[in-house]
Formats: sequence, structure tokens, C-alpha cells
Amino acid sequence: MEDFNLTGWFKNQYLTEAGEGTTKATLLATAINDVMIEIDDSMSYKDFASAVATILQEEYGTHNFAPFMEILHAELGINESLNENENNALAKEIESRFGGDPYVRDGEITFRMRGEFPDNEWDKILDLIKSKGFEITQDSNWYDIEPGEREWFPKIKFIPKPTSI
Repeated sequence: MEDFNLTGWFKNQYLTEAGEGTTKATLLATAINDVMIEIDDSMSYKDFASAVATILQEEYGTHNFAPFMEILHAELGINESLNENENNALAKEIESRFGGDPYVRDGEITFRMRGEFPDNEWDKILDLIKSKGFEITQDSNWYDIEPGEREWFPKIKFIPKPTSI
């Protein structure tokens, strides 16, 4: 709930109550809510989510899943990565094969280790990233420390694939 945008919700509520928020989306929301009440006035969120998923799958197609989820997250004020599960899977695969305690987020892999990989191992890591369909834009197999200041860790920057949810 900490990602919920209360200010945005109130703004939308005020506009709707003032009649300024009437759009196709608000008309559809009203119609959906009315039909849900007719079917079951205490419909569970699970049934509602399942119904929305069915409509997306049967009427809109998988190519619209990612854009739909981006808009849904924006409307709900959720500020999380849509690639989070994919990021975790990639980090686990790298860790299991090469170690280095990788952290994957927003098109960047940072290896939280004090040291560098052997060159042949670094090349294998880069090949793994490329094999996943990512385009590497920058990489640095370099570790350095300024005592009392900061540390620099091996890092790979890449262009994330479009999300497929």
C-alpha cells in the first residue's frame, strides 16, 4: 500500500464528482461497476481480476498486456518495476553460474563483490546477458575503493526487453 498515490486518487475523485472527469474510462468504469453489482454486490477481487484477465486474453491479445499493465500501475499509483520477476530470475541465474552477488534493476546489473571476474568469465557473463535478448550498452569489470569514500563494483548496463506479462 505504500506505493498508492493518495493525492492522485483524490484529484480523480474530485474531478469525477465535479463532472469534469467524465471520459470513456469513467463511463466504462461506471458500467462495469453497475454490472458487477447486478451479478454479485460483494464480488471478490479475485473474480474481478480473473474477468479482466479473460477479457485481455480473448479480446485484446498478449501484445497489449505490457502497455495495459503500465497504464494500470500508473492509474493506481504503483511505482514498481514490471520486470521485477525477470530481474530476480536473471540475478539468480548469474549468481548460480558465476557468483558475484548480482543486483539487477532498471537495465543495470551491479555485482556486489570486492574484486573483479577473470576475463574469460566476464565474457561468459556478457554472452549470457546477450543470449537473454538484452542489448548491452556498457560494461565494466572493474573494482576500486577509496577508503572512507566509496566503492566501484563490476557493472553491466543493458536495454531491458519489453515486458511480457
